[in-house]
Amino acid sequence: MDIVSSAPLALDRERYGEAVEVASGLWILATRHHGGGLRRLPEANNRALILRLEDLRVGRPGLVVFNATAPSQSFAAVHRLRSKTGLEVSHVISCGGGHHAHLGAWRDEFPRARVLMGALRAPRTRNGAALLQRSRVAVMDPLDPLPEFAGQLAARSFTGLLGAREFATPLDGARDSLWRTLQAMRALAFPAEPYDELWICHRATGTIVAGENLVPQYTAEAHAALPRLTRLFIKPGVVSVSSPARRVHDREDVARCWADVLSWGGRALLGYHDCVGGGFLGDVAGALRSAAVAAGHLTI
Repeated sequence: MDIVSSAPLALDRERYGEAVEVASGLWILATRHHGGGLRRLPEANNRALILRLEDLRVGRPGLVVFNATAPSQSFAAVHRLRSKTGLEVSHVISCGGGHHAHLGAWRDEFPRARVLMGALRAPRTRNGAALLQRSRVAVMDPLDPLPEFAGQLAARSFTGLLGAREFATPLDGARDSLWRTLQAMRALAFPAEPYDELWICHRATGTIVAGENLVPQYTAEAHAALPRLTRLFIKPGVVSVSSPARRVHDREDVARCWADVLSWGGRALLGYHDCVGGGFLGDVAGALRSAAVAAGHLTI
């Protein structure tokens, strides 16, 4: 189903440490992030996307958080948003890949929230397996990830990709060191484990929020400030997929995932690591199809 945006996103409002409303019922919370907590890795934006959605299971609206970002940079902003809207945090959802490190802290901070993560990778990790022993934590159905938001969201568990093997990071309690950073870079450069990434489309605004198989969007100014090596893999203003940290494992599965995502249409495309104010506005399906073909995921 093609989804037409009701309004453009006010991405110029985005700023670190504050949940800012960029469209009706859609907030972005930007945080400063080093992958795995490794300070030698380049700093990046790590966004939480917050949607006002009605949980059809209980018949009431709430704040649904996609991506559990660093608590020290996030909780105060989310509590301010709770006070402003009068809504509770009903769900905290992992967007896939390695984005589950802070889920436990979010679960504890928001006692009414359901905590959800992908069924493929996270349960095989130490942190994911431990989380599943706690109440209010569950995995999503890969075939129907978020049925409680039917009619408000389209959702797809994007599979068929390989990502980094699990490795200990400072977020797991490991020491931050040059050796640990080199281990992480090696794991990212040679993807070998099946990954699942959650892609969603917010029907009310026509906004597609991608998994980490989408390369982050950078403005020309933000791109110029990146480290030289990082600039080689990211082109400003260009939608592209399949970064070096993701590799196709099951081509037919990847094609099925793209068929679902492209059927959504959409007028805005966001990723969790776009620069502050970054994103793509326009023909999302056309841009993603071109990117998937360029990456060898699809044929013309």
